Amino acid sequence: MKTRIYKFSFKTEVHFGNGTLDHSVYTIFADTLFSAMCIEAQKMRCIDTLYQAVKQDHLQLSDGFPFIKDRFYLPKPCIKVSKDSGETLSREHISQRKKFKKLTYIAADLFDDYLNGKDIFKKNNFDKLGESSLRTKAAVRNGSEETLPYHVGTYKFNKDCGLYFIVNYDDDSVISLCDELIKAISYVGIGGKRTSGLGRFDLTVLSQGKEIESVTKLLKTKVDSQEGKMLLSVALPLDNELEDALTDAQYLLVKRSGFTAPDNDETELLKKKDLYVFSSGSYFKNTFKGDVYDVSRGSSHPVYRYAKPMFMEIKAS
Repeated sequence: MKTRIYKFSFKTEVHFGNGTLDHSVYTIFADTLFSAMCIEAQKMRCIDTLYQAVKQDHLQLSDGFPFIKDRFYLPKPCIKVSKDSGETLSREHISQRKKFKKLTYIAADLFDDYLNGKDIFKKNNFDKLGESSLRTKAAVRNGSEETLPYHVGTYKFNKDCGLYFIVNYDDDSVISLCDELIKAISYVGIGGKRTSGLGRFDLTVLSQGKEIESVTKLLKTKVDSQEGKMLLSVALPLDNELEDALTDAQYLLVKRSGFTAPDNDETELLKKKDLYVFSSGSYFKNTFKGDVYDVSRGSSHPVYRYAKPMFMEIKAS
């Protein structure tokens, strides 16, 4: 398959929810991007084309990962890495190692060094991505004339920082549709509180060149058949794949839930079915195909939750 990278350079603050309104994380999952694509595809009357493209693995999406200037970051894999035997376990080093355990993303150009047990904490420079903030707003609720304050957590990316998505595809018509849909999303924004102007971004599309070489080189890595693969997207195996996928796997689970707009003039939001999925960074010896799940609840049409895997081969210590 061919690979394309989409860089989102946000022009505004963002609200990427984690279950609470007053807090925002700085990354988004593949299913959030796919849901936004479905909304735009519905407007363009090509939702079935998009659905079949991902259902049949003609189009694969990664989660949104951070970039800082010309450096691209990937999730830290859920594997134990043997430390370099030449390390001196000084007090300073132990402190750095504790800090590094809290990191969730590793620069692509340092990824092999990390897998080989080298101390990359000082070189990773992940603290320059951006900062969280809290907005105070007011709303009239329950027919009352009194305005009540509430707080919205946001995240503001620093200059030349943002998120990028990896997209694999095998057909030019499919990637053309993907280009069109993501460009449309850039105008309306992604994440929560878009009606307040949050989540809008400038889009850069990259398919080759030195800028993305650190990522594409890792994606092309081939390892021994006994080694495993790391997830680059949230994913969930089919029922008949689950037992095999869990064999010798090392993983984290994420609960995906939320609401969808109703079909009629009612103002009540419809809650989606909860879905527990493997997070990016999870490590599997046995791969799986996953699926696009219908998480509608009381809706007259399907509500799709993307849970197809994108894998990257890595060598565990």
